[in-house]
Amino acid sequence: MKRPSKMSDAELDRFLAETIGTFFAIPLDGEYGFARVVRRGHLAGYDLKSRSIPSLDAIEAAGILFVVPVYFDFYVSRRWKNLGKRPLSGEADKPAKFFRQDPITGFVDIYSEGKFLPHTDEDLSKLECLGVCSENHIESRLKNHFAGRPDPEVEASRYKPLKTPAPR
Repeated sequence: MKRPSKMSDAELDRFLAETIGTFFAIPLDGEYGFARVVRRGHLAGYDLKSRSIPSLDAIEAAGILFVVPVYFDFYVSRRWKNLGKRPLSGEADKPAKFFRQDPITGFVDIYSEGKFLPHTDEDLSKLECLGVCSENHIESRLKNHFAGRPDPEVEASRYKPLKTPAPR
């Protein structure tokens, strides 16, 4: 199979549509973390770590930790084990929202389902920053979560309110 980064636009569209609902076991230092393709280009990480591979029902029941845009080359790298696919439901079937912040002006907008929308009342501290993750970042983020440590990349990309100058 061709790596997704080398596919034509038509091949990539077909590939991404076919992957939705696919679960993966991610090796994490002798144990496994779990993830699932939940949207075209988005992966959900689950709040479950195990020495063995549980049922898809058990993975789904564990709850979603995060949903992030991803590079899909992980799909053919074979580092992660494909566990099978099932239709999305519940939390996994909800559209994800991300914030995007201009580092100079502080202007913020919201990205969801392929569109940029004005920021209105979303709690930006609860949204992921828009950015595409690699398989290394997903693995690191799961390891840090299960070790009870903040993930440096997540912390660096959190929403930063503009500091307004003090009145004179």
